Amino acid sequence: MPDQPTDETPQQAVERELRAAQEEVRQVGDVLRAALAEDDRLAAEADEAGR
Repeated sequence: MPDQPTDETPQQAVERELRAAQEEVRQVGDVLRAALAEDDRLAAEADEAGR
């Protein structure tokens, strides 16, 4: 599949790239939230073990 379809206007290309970038940001956010939740879980576990 080509990077830019031949019938795509420059604005459509920018909008397509923006949607792709927004999806990538959403995915990175999901990974960060999962990592932070795991970090919180591990910190709580360590706190409980230290008591």
